[in-house]
Amino acid sequence: MIGLEYICKLFDKKYIVLAEELGVSKQAIYNWINKKKAIGKKHLPILSEMFGELPEEFFQKELTELDKLEIQKIKFANEASMYGDTFNEQYTDYEIDIIKLTNEIREVIDKKFDDEAMISHQTPYEVLEATKSVQALYEKLTKIIKHGGIDTNIIDNVMEGMINYQLGKSNSRYEFINEITKLVEQEQTKQT
Repeated sequence: MIGLEYICKLFDKKYIVLAEELGVSKQAIYNWINKKKAIGKKHLPILSEMFGELPEEFFQKELTELDKLEIQKIKFANEASMYGDTFNEQYTDYEIDIIKLTNEIREVIDKKFDDEAMISHQTPYEVLEATKSVQALYEKLTKIIKHGGIDTNIIDNVMEGMINYQLGKSNSRYEFINEITKLVEQEQTKQT
């Protein structure tokens, strides 16, 4: 979706009203949204000001999910400044972090697929199964957290113990983490 279209929807701005405020025809707005014509350079600073000092580049480009969240963040920050409330800005940062995490998960799974595909003695089915195993780990963690019943600090400590094993660290200030590290080491030894 092109920026101007998304911004108008987000700010609940009707195209006819926007056209009147800019002194252009409604058809010009439709041409901009449908990418038949570029937004005139004289209109970009006016649009930016009209929509709370949004950066001009957002109006003509195809927006990514991160772009949309950045626009929301600016809108919320402008609204929050009237009330002195920073919750909306923090929430938008949280949403941006979730999208980044989702992208990182995809990258890990894609890398696992690519790495497995490089091993010449594996069939395509075996490559797919190896990749699914990584996906299954994320799904299991999601189920554990979603179901509840296990304090997230315990989950964090278990993962910390596994990371300590990877890094060769065996000395944590928490005995539980040290025990997890030892258990991972024992199981890894059995696997090799």
